[in-house]
Amino acid sequence: WIRPTIVTSGTIIHVSPSSGATTWSMPMLGFLSTGQIRAQACGSSGAVNLTGSVSLIGAWSHVAITYSQSTRFRLWINGTQVASSASSFVSSTIDAP
Repeated sequence: WIRPTIVTSGTIIHVSPSSGATTWSMPMLGFLSTGQIRAQACGSSGAVNLTGSVSLIGAWSHVAITYSQSTRFRLWINGTQVASSASSFVSSTIDAP
C-alpha cells in the first residue's frame, strides 16, 4: 500500500546483488515525474518497463507486480491489471542489466 502526496520521481523498490564480482543496480518499482508508477524487470534481452496509466498522487493504492514466463510481467493497481509486457521473457539478473 502506498499513498504518495508529492512525486517528482523516485524509487520504491531497488534491487542489486548481495555478493559476487558483477556490480549492478536497478529500480524495480518507482515513480515517473508525472506521478505514474513504473515497474522494471530485467530480461536476457535487456530491461522491460511497465508504466501505470494513472497518477496515484493523494490516494491510497495497492500496487503489485507479478512475473511468470507464461503470464509475463504485469503491473497491478488496486486489483486491476494496468500494464503487462508485450511478450514473455526470461527474467535474468546475471550480469544485469
